[in-house]
Amino acid sequence: MLLPGPNISLKHIIFFVTTWLQKVLCVKKVRDKGIPLKEIKKQSMVAEQNLIDGQRETKLRFIPKHKTQELDDIIVLVTLSNIMDLQKHSLDSPVCHTICDSLVSSGISSLERSSLPEAKSSFREQVSTAVNANVNHCFALPFKTNDQRLLSADRLSSDLSSRLSNLANGRDIPSLSSYFENSLRDNIKRNAVVVHGMDFATLEPEECLNDAVLNFWFKWVTTPRCPEDKTSSVHICSTFLLSSVLNDGYNERYQKWLKNVNIFDKSMVLFPVHLAHHWSLIVVLNPKLINQTKRRWNDSMYTGDVFAMIHLDCLGRGTVHNKQHLARAVRGILNKEWDKYNNNALDKTNRPFSHRHESCKLYSPKGESYA
Repeated sequence: MLLPGPNISLKHIIFFVTTWLQKVLCVKKVRDKGIPLKEIKKQSMVAEQNLIDGQRETKLRFIPKHKTQELDDIIVLVTLSNIMDLQKHSLDSPVCHTICDSLVSSGISSLERSSLPEAKSSFREQVSTAVNANVNHCFALPFKTNDQRLLSADRLSSDLSSRLSNLANGRDIPSLSSYFENSLRDNIKRNAVVVHGMDFATLEPEECLNDAVLNFWFKWVTTPRCPEDKTSSVHICSTFLLSSVLNDGYNERYQKWLKNVNIFDKSMVLFPVHLAHHWSLIVVLNPKLINQTKRRWNDSMYTGDVFAMIHLDCLGRGTVHNKQHLARAVRGILNKEWDKYNNNALDKTNRPFSHRHESCKLYSPKGESYA
């Protein structure tokens, strides 16, 4: 998605690259193998500029002066998601070193798998012959087409086929394509969503889905297919939003991402988050009912809708995501957005989305709550 990109920390890139080289060379001081610090810094600056320019990953090549027969050169894969995860932590903190080790090990394993002939599946071969994985677009939203098979993708999706059948209600499905196409343009406006060949390749088994694929899918499933479709009552935030807020706070720069969206008109707001090579999702239900929910809390006779925050994470208690930090970040976004539409002293003073009230805690599907 073409949104204001996050700041890139050169120091964290240098730390990541150095750690990668140390692991591959099995040394603590890479200069002992003939790779000077100035060369690491020079190439890290190239990676920094590439990420700033919109590339999601870049490969750096290092040639040790003290070569061995087994190792002629070293490829370091620097990705935007890795650096975004890493720079949320101070370089002096132990957690930064732990996360960096994990990211580097995963990256090295990924490169090793991709270099093996047997690892190149027919899927990868089809993608590589169809597109240039570094340049060409596989898909882009919004788009304009005369192809009446536009909605065929929905019929092939288990998530959308039944919904589409219900919405069609006797109408020819292709007749809905023009409405869907216009809805895409209204929904996305100037913020195009583009999937490149290298993004498409993350759909392979044992690969980590990246933000481009998820943002594309989120926009696709939340675009109304016909006038009766209530999909517009759901808003999915950019995958960059929550991770950026965790790093920098909900400042004016990130508030622009919700500038044209009143989340209190929505029945559901989704916050996807990607940290340490793992995805999870925070679901905010009925945000506009916060005050009513507090009044009705523990009222056994009340059966209506309420506000709630739920964390969906396939790793459960073993997650690498700090749920307290996630809850705090989401409440900060909700409070700031509340002030935009409810400018009164009472709510500003008492902060409607407060960790002090149980209704504002982050719950897991099993009923566990977090601060």
